[in-house]
Amino acid sequence: QPPTKMQPPVPKASQFADAQTLHNQMVSEQQVRNELFNGAQTSGGGAGTSGQEEPTIDQLVKQAKNTHKETTQTIERTLKVIENTKQVQTATLKELDDQNQTIDRINNKLYKMNAELTYSERLLRYMRRCCCCWMCDCCTGADPEGRRKKEWEKRVDKGKTAASDAAYDKREAARKS
Repeated sequence: QPPTKMQPPVPKASQFADAQTLHNQMVSEQQVRNELFNGAQTSGGGAGTSGQEEPTIDQLVKQAKNTHKETTQTIERTLKVIENTKQVQTATLKELDDQNQTIDRINNKLYKMNAELTYSERLLRYMRRCCCCWMCDCCTGADPEGRRKKEWEKRVDKGKTAASDAAYDKREAARKS
């Protein structure tokens, strides 16, 4: 047999439908891409119409200027917020520093008070030891009025009179001084 040429396959009707669907899908994707790249400008009508004109250079420049203006305004607002935040931060840090210094002063006063109390306690212990060695009434807890009352009762029991009480009081006063 002589060599035969290969004939292209004949497309079927279902293949035409698939190609048409694929073409429609590619066109709609292209329209979506164009809207994204052109800033999705819609003027009155619906988005993605196939009869839109290409924007002119003046329109693109105007759109770029508007975008730049909006971006600049957003940045200025952000900078104001940052400046306010820095002021709040500075005030807060100053307040915290003041509070820290106050706490330090209170802590130092507490340490001093504790040291003074410790010294006072030691001094009182020493004074108690010294006074108790001499048996004085101020530290031993003896009540001078109670002691006088007991002595009076002893004298009355022994039969001493009120006249002898005056002489006794003089002797006690002389002995104490």
